[in-house]
Amino acid sequence: MPRDLAFFSVEYRTNGLGLGLNGFCRGASETGRSPPERIPSYWVLNGYLSYQIEGMALVGGVCNLLDKEYYTHTNSCLPRGLPNRGREFRIGVEVKL
Repeated sequence: MPRDLAFFSVEYRTNGLGLGLNGFCRGASETGRSPPERIPSYWVLNGYLSYQIEGMALVGGVCNLLDKEYYTHTNSCLPRGLPNRGREFRIGVEVKL
């Protein structure tokens, strides 16, 4: 496990419009393999927006905003850890029942 972990989230809402940014940092760690291999530290940023309309919201976001290539610690045979997705776009509708 890494020694350093951090997370932040900032959100702004006005007149039905919501904007947000969040991110996390994970310090360097080692794989669970023998011999262990170093997994470098990384930052990942995500952005999102929403718009409220009569009991529902239109939502959208971008995960891994900067398209950072990074790996997650794993005990599997993968030499550098588990590779994560690149930039990902999301869109949807939220309805309150």
